[in-house]
This record gives sequence, C-alpha cells and structure tokens, in this order.
Amino acid sequence: DGFMDTATKLFASEIPMYYTRGNHETRGAFATEFQRYFSPKEENIYYTFRQGPICFVILDTGEDKLDSDIEYAGITVYDEYRTEQAEWLRQVLNSKEYQEAPFKVIVAHIPPIGGWHGNLEVENKFMPLLREAKPDVMLCGHLHRFIHQDANAKTPFPIIINSNTAVLKATADPKELKMQVVDVDGKVLDQFSIKK
Repeated sequence: DGFMDTATKLFASEIPMYYTRGNHETRGAFATEFQRYFSPKEENIYYTFRQGPICFVILDTGEDKLDSDIEYAGITVYDEYRTEQAEWLRQVLNSKEYQEAPFKVIVAHIPPIGGWHGNLEVENKFMPLLREAKPDVMLCGHLHRFIHQDANAKTPFPIIINSNTAVLKATADPKELKMQVVDVDGKVLDQFSIKK
C-alpha cells in the first residue's frame, strides 16, 4: 500500500524498476514474498541484466548480522548463501554479456566498507572477484550516509554509498556514464562521469 503503490503512481507503470534486496527485507512477515514482487522471473534474488550500454549485476548481500544472531534464532544461512552467490558472480563476470557491455555497474545493498559482519562478508567473498573484473562503479546503500570512495590501488573502481536522504541519478550512452547524487533539498552532493 505504501512503497509499491506509490512507486507505480510516480513512475513504475512506465519506467522499469529493479530492486536490490537489503537486510531489512530479509525480515518480517513479507520477507518470504520478496522475490514474488520484485524478481518473479528470476531463479534467485541476485541477477544480472543489460539496459542500454550498461550490464547491471545485482547482488543480494543478505543480512548484516551473524547467522547465529538472536534475531534469527539459528534459522538462516546467509554466510553460505553469499558463498554460493560468489560462485554465480564468478560466472557472470566471465560472461559475454558482462565482458562486452560498454559499462559494468555492480549494485549491492551492503558495501564492503563498515567493518561489521555483513560488510566483511561482502569484502571477503565478492570484492576479490570484482577487483579482478574491474567494473566501472559499485553502488551501495546500508550505511545511511553518503560516501564516494574513488578508485585506488586496492580497489580499481569507485564505490558510491548513497544515503537514505538522497537519490542517485544516472544517464549513459556507449561513450559516457554520468552520475549525480542529489539530496532531498535538491542540493547536488556529488557528480562525476566515466568515459570510454
């Protein structure tokens, strides 16, 4: 009644909407219905697709807590799930669809920054593969604050962690990917472009 109906009224009846599951969507009464609403044609909640010149790789980073956390009473296996997903990711990063796309964008809720269990799982299981594949950018959330980590000696691509009070807007053609982060007051927090 809130999120989906509002999104449909505002844009989703005409503009495709893809969703990356966050840790809060792993909990609650509708957690088991997530895939039915957001990726019913996909085998998993992690998936890839091509939109124009961009190959998007959507990762499901799962829960940020240990599987043994009291919140889950020992009924989850997100660590194993991320290990299985890493094998899928290895195949995707070697695929023709990924290799031939002018731009490669990784989307994951939990970033490899932060130091808690989920962040460390992303760092240890996904980042070695991503560093080797060198996507153009990684987009994350989860931390409720904006961080732009430039490419560096350790990670050869930028990581953008968006806050819960800003939107990331992007446009792309085969030669350039432009990104802009705008807060709720319309102030531009960041903008950059990646050229081929």
